[in-house]
Amino acid sequence: MRPAATEVLECSFEATQDAPREARAIVDRWAGRLDDDVLDTVRLLVSELMGLSVGSRDTGQDGRVALRLELEEWRLRVEVARDRGRFLFPTAGDETPDLTLTLVDELADRWGLTRVASGTACWFEIDC
Repeated sequence: MRPAATEVLECSFEATQDAPREARAIVDRWAGRLDDDVLDTVRLLVSELMGLSVGSRDTGQDGRVALRLELEEWRLRVEVARDRGRFLFPTAGDETPDLTLTLVDELADRWGLTRVASGTACWFEIDC
């Protein structure tokens, strides 16, 4: 089922380890509006980006992470934005390589990082 007009869901989460789980619950509100495969992909990518944003939180700073989902007839756009600082990514010397952006690159049709007034946003789009 595809929407006749643009549908938008926006919410904000405390930057804690619970944020990815809470964000998946928001994505699940669109079960039935998206194909099952697309819904599974969105759940995975939202979890990854929320986890990356929480894991890269600057030490000693509280903060929030915003999630925005925009569903149109032809595409779904998802944006995860930190309210402070920027996403920090592991270096090649890290013991555990980070696969988040590799997954986003493989599973999304388009993606990118954007500076916003209060921090950094990572977005992706999936064609419906």
